[in-house]
Amino acid sequence: MKALYPYIRQMIERGETVKSATVTSGEFTGSRMVWQAEKADSETRFSGNAGDGFWEAKRVDLNEISPGCSEVNGTAFFVEIFTKRPRLVILGGGHVAVPVCRLGDMLDFEVVVADDRPEFADPERFKEAGLTVCCDYAELDANIPNTPNTYYVIVTRGHVGDEACAAQLLKRHCPYIGMIGSRTKVETTVKKLADRGFTERDIKRIHAPIGLKIGAQTPAEIAVSIMGEIIQVKSGSQTMTLDADIGKKLEEDDIKGVMVTIIDKKGSSPRGVGSRMLVLQDGNIYGSVGGGAIEYRAVAEAKELSAAKTETYDLSNRESASLGMICGGQVTLLYEPL
Repeated sequence: MKALYPYIRQMIERGETVKSATVTSGEFTGSRMVWQAEKADSETRFSGNAGDGFWEAKRVDLNEISPGCSEVNGTAFFVEIFTKRPRLVILGGGHVAVPVCRLGDMLDFEVVVADDRPEFADPERFKEAGLTVCCDYAELDANIPNTPNTYYVIVTRGHVGDEACAAQLLKRHCPYIGMIGSRTKVETTVKKLADRGFTERDIKRIHAPIGLKIGAQTPAEIAVSIMGEIIQVKSGSQTMTLDADIGKKLEEDDIKGVMVTIIDKKGSSPRGVGSRMLVLQDGNIYGSVGGGAIEYRAVAEAKELSAAKTETYDLSNRESASLGMICGGQVTLLYEPL
């Protein structure tokens, strides 16, 4: 089992999309298959006590199944799709870009900032960014690679820069393009894009004016509205990223412990499906499945684990009170010994 997680990490760092299916009931609980989701002839890797024949009989069906808990021919599975850590590209280094950069970093995006003015494309101005680029917006394609799972925020100082950026980004496959500006500025840019030959369908891909409508006024408030909209879009993608600290730890030799994963939730709970926590025999813990009493219980279970299993915790009413929680939901955890 341990070997599969570094494999997943290596694949997504190469830009591949990796699909994983884990058995969650019966004699093969904890057995897993992983493969490159977008390749018909993908290499397949297995772990656990289910043989190749078991997986081959179900692979076609599993390839079509959406992420989450599903059943195939009487066997329960937890299916996930892993992608590279999301990238946030901020085009324009003005006053709104600074808090957007900070929030993006806090939300675990890999942040890139670009501006055509050296004083604004300054690493000291954007300390949270992994990369700052000074380039002409018309030369964006040559300076900002077209990477998967990338969210673009256009906040240049005028419609000329907006148009130059949007015209290049609309040719990319990406989950989000947002453009700041007044209604007049947006309308001017949209007309220019239409004159370039972009269709109404193309232009509707742009979130403009950018951000959720929360009455934002200050740069920080505008940044919150922008990142709120990006989170809204991202949450509908049904993809996961592998926690960097967990991934790095699993690449070390002689790691022994238990991986705990939220595979299902109902109602309110502290963390979402796919959240992971690695509990090592030496007592160290990486990641989280929600904190508080539920996490305390999960750590205790992990320390006593002898075989893979699933466990459901009711966080509502009387049962919730016994755990010291008031979430009012239900969480199912998968325990995988490494």
